[in-house]
Amino acid sequence: MQFGWLAAMLVVGCGESPMTAHDADVVPDIVADVAAPDAPSDAPPDTAPDAPLPSLSPTCATAPAVLIDVAPHRVGNIARAGDMLYVGSYLLDISGMVTDARITPIDLTTRQSGATLSTVGSPWLQPANGTVYGVDNAAGTIWRFAPNTAPVALVTGRSQPRAATADTTHVYWAEGSGTVYRRLLAGGTVETITTCSDARYLIIDGNDLYCAPIAPSVYRAPKAGGSAVSIGNVTYPIGSMLKDGTDLYVTNLSPNAELYRIPIPGGPAALVKQISGPTRFGGLAATADFFYVTDSGAGIRRVDRVTTATDVIYASPSTLQDPVIWNNQLYFAKQDSLVLHCVN
Repeated sequence: MQFGWLAAMLVVGCGESPMTAHDADVVPDIVADVAAPDAPSDAPPDTAPDAPLPSLSPTCATAPAVLIDVAPHRVGNIARAGDMLYVGSYLLDISGMVTDARITPIDLTTRQSGATLSTVGSPWLQPANGTVYGVDNAAGTIWRFAPNTAPVALVTGRSQPRAATADTTHVYWAEGSGTVYRRLLAGGTVETITTCSDARYLIIDGNDLYCAPIAPSVYRAPKAGGSAVSIGNVTYPIGSMLKDGTDLYVTNLSPNAELYRIPIPGGPAALVKQISGPTRFGGLAATADFFYVTDSGAGIRRVDRVTTATDVIYASPSTLQDPVIWNNQLYFAKQDSLVLHCVN
């Protein structure tokens, strides 16, 4: 199952999230290592990167509205392709096992949901090149979602896929064994690329693949195949990762919430912002002006990209996964059944 690892790690200000036997394999035994906050360090202001993202930066000046309530399911995570938002959700039985899971598309222009796709396990969604890739760990399937197109079971019969992405020619995924593979989007032979144990995020840039595992380091490997090398250590296990221009930005699970910048291709990691705990950053999104982070002790927090000043624009400690920004609106999932959205 893909749910639960971030909720389990973000123990500050959050309810306890149930875990299954497979979750115990996915999540390293790191709670003891991050239980006691370290003394915060001073982080210099970061400069705005090149090739900035869209400039519209929601402030959530009005109270968020409910976009969808998936009850009795719980929201796993959300991802966007074009004007479609995809919501992964799951239902647990009394023992904490997934009994039903699905992916629901929502047209953001009409706020109407489409037909759901049932999955065996709790899906994990990641955007890439205007498309969303969904991993069904339990079924061994990688799904492709695109606006105005039926879902495609792109890769099937794999062993515990955990993260997926794509470029214009290939789909890439990591499996429970720690091996990263690729295959032509059109089909064909599966190629072994590299290793990255407990992968959570995969990003392709040029000829390189970047992997963020549930561990403190980000790794780079040639996307055509080769050894993975660490390009940045962020001290604590990674919460989220995105690429903006020539940099990767990473949150970690430090009890003093931290955001890092890692220049590509070679790093190293540099601290952008730290918030004195106990609190942790989880999900991450960005515009040209701000980073948006889910703060386990506060809610949704904005970080100014130039000054690194922060403000809390939505106060609720139950927001965990990556928010989504579209058309000057902020979309985010709570730790229960809701996906909310707000504007300036």
